[in-house]
Amino acid sequence: MRVKNENLHAIITSSYLHVILTISILLVISYYPIFHADFIWDDDMVLLQNPLMRSFSGLQKIWFSTQVIDYYPLTYSSFWIEYQLWGFWATGYHCVNLLLHAINALLLFVIFRQLKIPFPGFAAILFAIHPINVQSVAWITERKNVLCMFFFGLCVWQFLTFETNQRLKHYWLSLLFFVFSLLSKSAVIMFPLLIWCYHFWQKKRFLRRDFLLSMPFFYVSAIMGCISLWFQTYRAIGETIVRNDSIISRWVNGVFALGFYVQKSLFPINQSFVYPINDTQFPLHMTLPGLIIIIVFVIYCIFKRSYGGMFGFGVIFFCCFQSWVLWISIL
Repeated sequence: MRVKNENLHAIITSSYLHVILTISILLVISYYPIFHADFIWDDDMVLLQNPLMRSFSGLQKIWFSTQVIDYYPLTYSSFWIEYQLWGFWATGYHCVNLLLHAINALLLFVIFRQLKIPFPGFAAILFAIHPINVQSVAWITERKNVLCMFFFGLCVWQFLTFETNQRLKHYWLSLLFFVFSLLSKSAVIMFPLLIWCYHFWQKKRFLRRDFLLSMPFFYVSAIMGCISLWFQTYRAIGETIVRNDSIISRWVNGVFALGFYVQKSLFPINQSFVYPINDTQFPLHMTLPGLIIIIVFVIYCIFKRSYGGMFGFGVIFFCCFQSWVLWISIL
């Protein structure tokens, strides 16, 4: 038995090393231009010309004031630390972004193995070099994306570990990393709903214990959601009129956006940092039936075992995480 365990450990260690080596080589090749890249767009406002980066009092204001545009204190704190280290040297910031992206790909590999999803190494490598992630890695200000995913990956990893061994330390670590991820960016605020979906996918039922385990995550999401909405309303947007179309039009365009994200993920061509708002007015009777079909299909997949349930869970995961941003834009 001991020999078998040692062989299994050697196989797992070898697979990890192969994935790490492959990801490292491909990332250096793919992202080589960023080592010579400079600051762009709002890097000046967020980092270079931001007075909060220049003193210790600025670090305090990042956490305990409303002077920042968005309440992402961990992201801004990482910028503050790096500003003290290398100031206007852009390569330093790019290297940190790339390192975080590499770790995120490895975390994805670990999580997919825990979920017993086929070909976790291929998925991690594809994520690492996928063109749709270039903006988050190569644009310094988008540190919030890679940092948020770093902590969220740790959160999911610890939560799945807790589900396996039932040791409370992993549960509390998961909750702590969830807080850190929201302090980096609020994009993962829908995670508590995914906990419910995960339990239902795995057990085909939802127990009182599952509900109680998810409640601390819901409390954290509610608090950070209110803070995020306040900053978006009064700091990021202010009194600017962003959209003046009808609510129905916004909902329809929200459904269109989901399809657009899938399209860009599957066919990453004609990429852009910012895409224009879709001005096409799709009649509600044209989009609603398609949306209903998708919902029914996903529910069917959830009730299916093996890969059907896995696919349904994946679709719900994608839609839930997009819904937070789409909901804000719809409002």
